[in-house]
Amino acid sequence: MFLGITFICLSGISNMNEFHVWKELNVKNGLTDNQVQHIMQLPDGRMMVTTFSGIGFYDGEHISYARNKLKMNECQLPSYTSSYEIYYDGKNIIWIKDYHRLLAIDLKKKEYINAKESVEMLSDGRQVLDLFMDSSHGLYLLTADGIFCVGNKNAPLAR
Repeated sequence: MFLGITFICLSGISNMNEFHVWKELNVKNGLTDNQVQHIMQLPDGRMMVTTFSGIGFYDGEHISYARNKLKMNECQLPSYTSSYEIYYDGKNIIWIKDYHRLLAIDLKKKEYINAKESVEMLSDGRQVLDLFMDSSHGLYLLTADGIFCVGNKNAPLAR
């Protein structure tokens, strides 16, 4: 089944005579896969498109990629049982949760980072069962000891 993504690229001031450019994104012109899981606009204006085969960054003209070649970049999240969630932490890291696992991407380098090491460092060695983020980019870690807000020296919020 063919699945494409159409983006509207707008330029200038909106009026009735404005010219719109439509571009379809699919495997023929750059996506890693036609099965799109998520689309997100990044703070710098690029569109991040996640597919089953990889993650692409579309700048309006070209698609560049971040691919996960190492299984060790994953962190297990035993309490997360949903299918797919993405968070941007405001510090150029994208956190991707996908059924019992967590991945992280450094947006500046466009590469995966070791999510397990990152979470262990943030949690002071506690086993993290799940990770959440609020609309202000506050990062929360669920552990056996409770929920901890990372931005507040891991002060417990609940037990």
